[in-house]
Amino acid sequence: MLLVGIWNGGLSDEAVEEMANSNLHVMRFLGLSLEDEVPDHSVLSRSRTRLTIAAWVGWLIGANQSPNSAAQCYCSQWVSR
Repeated sequence: MLLVGIWNGGLSDEAVEEMANSNLHVMRFLGLSLEDEVPDHSVLSRSRTRLTIAAWVGWLIGANQSPNSAAQCYCSQWVSR
């Protein structure tokens, strides 16, 4: 559901929930049938928070294992832009 919101111009969690409830194409993409209940917008918020925490933890673990390479990778991303 997070991707649906991103792909449709950064919709709010409530708008994504509404779209999933009203659009058969979105329901099919999400693997839902007409009888299935669409997850509440709070599920999106919790998922986004968990993904953000997991990304930071992964980055920090990588930085602790190899501080120089993690810092170089981070800096090279900004320099190349």
